Formats: sequence, C-alpha cells, structure tokens
Amino acid sequence: MKHIKKGFTLVELMVVVVILSVLATVGFISYEAYLVDTRDSKRLAQITGLRDGLRLATTKGSLPIPDDAVEIRNNSTTFLYQGYAGEDVLNSISYSDSTVDPLDETYYTYMLSDNRKDFQIMGFLEKYNQDVISLNTQSVFAAVNYSQRFPNTVGKKLGILLQQQTNTPLQEIPEYAGTGFIDLQNPTTNLFDAYITDTYIISGKENDLIGIIPYTTCKKIANNGGSYGNGIYNINPTGLNPFEVYCDMEIDGGGWTLIGRSHESAAPNDFGWLSKRGTVRDNNSAYSLGVDSIETNFSEIMISSYSSGKNISYAAKTSVDRSYYKNTANYKTFSRGVGCTEVFPVTSWRSPCDATGVDGKATEHSALVFWGFFNYSGLDTVNDSHFYFDHFARNSPTLFYGLYANGWNKETGDGLGELFGKQGMVFVR
Repeated sequence: MKHIKKGFTLVELMVVVVILSVLATVGFISYEAYLVDTRDSKRLAQITGLRDGLRLATTKGSLPIPDDAVEIRNNSTTFLYQGYAGEDVLNSISYSDSTVDPLDETYYTYMLSDNRKDFQIMGFLEKYNQDVISLNTQSVFAAVNYSQRFPNTVGKKLGILLQQQTNTPLQEIPEYAGTGFIDLQNPTTNLFDAYITDTYIISGKENDLIGIIPYTTCKKIANNGGSYGNGIYNINPTGLNPFEVYCDMEIDGGGWTLIGRSHESAAPNDFGWLSKRGTVRDNNSAYSLGVDSIETNFSEIMISSYSSGKNISYAAKTSVDRSYYKNTANYKTFSRGVGCTEVFPVTSWRSPCDATGVDGKATEHSALVFWGFFNYSGLDTVNDSHFYFDHFARNSPTLFYGLYANGWNKETGDGLGELFGKQGMVFVR
C-alpha cells in the first residue's frame, strides 16, 4: 500500500502568508492606535495639571514671562507674550511634574497677557476629539507633524497664534523668533490662526487679529471670564486708547456695551449713533458713546427701558448684519434687524417683538421686528439727533421712531409696547 505525503500547495501557503500579514498589520495598527490614545491622554493630563499650577501661582504674584517669548504688540505696545512653559517658567512656579510632549519631547505653548495673570496653554493632540484612527498607518507616523495635529487649549480665551496650514506656533516661526516680536499694525504676507478656543478661531494677517487684544469689548471681557457683574469697565478696541464704558453682564448672557442712555431733562440734540455726549458715570444727564468708538463690528443690538440708574426694566434684542461697520456711510444705508427676542420680562400687554400693530397691519406703527435698527432708507445724510430706526413717526415726517436724548419717541403709542414714553438705553454686542 502506497503512503501519499500531503503538503501545502503554493496557493495555500500564499493565503496563509496573506492572512498572517493582515493579522500582523491589524495588530500593529491597533497597537499604534493604543499608543496614540495613551499619549493624548497624557497630554491632556499634563496641560490640565500645568493650568492648575499656573492658577495657583497667580494667587502668589505675577506669572513668569514664557520661555523664548515673542511679544505680541499693537502699534509698538505689548499686550501678549507667546512662548513655552519651559524650564524657566516651571522653576519659577516650583512645578516639578513632567510637562513635555510625550512624542515630540517639546514644551507646551504658553501665552500670557500683559497683566501677567491671564494665560492660555496649548498642546497638540494626535487624534481629533478622540475619533477612531484611520487604518492608514502612514497617518500615524505623519501625526508628529504640526500640520496633522489638533490644537487643544486650556486657560483663558486669549488667542494663541499658529501659522496657517502648518500649525507652527508663533515662537517657532524664524521671522518672529529672530526679532522677538510681532506687531499687528504691520501686516506681512503671513497668515495666522488665533485659537481663542479649540473651535473659535480668528484667522488672517496680523491686522486681522485685533480681536485677540484682551478687553476689546464687553463681550470679550465676559468671554474671558473677566466679568465682575454690571458696571464700569475699561475697554481698548484698538489696543491704543482705553476708555470707560458700562457693561451689562447679566441680560442674555451679558457682554453688552451701553452706547446710549436717555434722561428726561436732556435737550433732544447731539445724541445718537455717531454722537459723543456726556459721561458714562453720570446718571443725571443723557449719554451717547458714539458708536464709532467701538471700532469693531457688532452683530446684536438690545434696546431697553430703565427704572433708575442703569437698572433695566424691559429689554429686547435683535440681530443685525455683521457687515455694517460703524462708519458714516453705512449709517445711510437701510438695514433691517433680523428677528426679535425679548430678553427681560415684559409687563405690558404688547411688546416691541410683536409682529403687528394693534390693527393687525405691518404699518408705520408696527413693532420692533419691522423697524430694523438703522437709518431710514430715504435719508441722504446721517440725522444724528437720536438713535433712530427705519420709519417716520406717524403724521410727522420730521420725526423718527427711536431713542431721543429725553426718552423713547411715542408718536404712535398704540401697539408699540413697553418702551415708548419711557427713559431708555441702547446696547450693542
């Protein structure tokens, strides 16, 4: 009887090799994915720990300037520093925990405001929001490149600067590392992303980044956690000339800048969008900031009545076109508000957010949603006698609905709600 010896055919051997290769690849990718997860977890723990260490240090005094710092200036005035939370910084705050990136072995990016209290830390994750890693192994190795990493920030919302496309931190860009500063008033061809948060990013050339200057508006103060409630604040929209404003930090999340407040004894002139009148601390006279002072565009307006001082008794807001910057030319252009929301309780039977007048028609005495918030379309020049809206007052082609220096115009009281005939305020955000 013949004994036949059986072996693997070439095809069978090839199948086995392929299967083993696939298993090895899957195992390798899984292992690499595990390492990436581990490193990202360590990064998050490190920057959180560093944040807590810096917070503790602020209770004892000023924070140290970043290592290898680049000064961020506006017209030669330094308002931020960006560099590393390196050895000198760590020694200065007596922080002994390891704080270098587990893959790159570099220190984390550290931004500090000129008050040396507010700071922001950034690390670069290898996976965005813990998404599942791609099965393309090349992406695992390429992740050491800043351009394929994902910025993650903790601390105040300051605006750490990265070069667009490459994600290179400012302090590593030779042009600025060499000079030790960047001036937002001297734009180059370079493009940047300023990370206020992981998802809120201001992009552009140097002069497009004015919004990262701390305390440019009441809204920025609120967003940065610098609010101490309603009151007088210093803002610095251009980074050059700070001035006092009143900020409402309570209504609808806060961050509202007061631009006009009427008073019953005031003469009805020199009061409106472009006028400067009175002082913000004087509650016994009409006040008009002159909205040109704010410099940056706003996207919401809130109108209100007040009971005393600056205590709001009723308020409603609307959105406006972001393209309407504060200059004389644009205040000659018709621009309706978009929607209307009551943001403080109404006590009247009809509110400015009601869609129609008492007769059910969208006439000149319709409510706020039909007015818009800017100049009447027929005007050729800016009438700056009050904060006017887009309708003539009924039976009076020389009067407009809006806030005059001595109160809200009530030429048509039917259907115009809670505000008319009362003293009022106008805010922007």
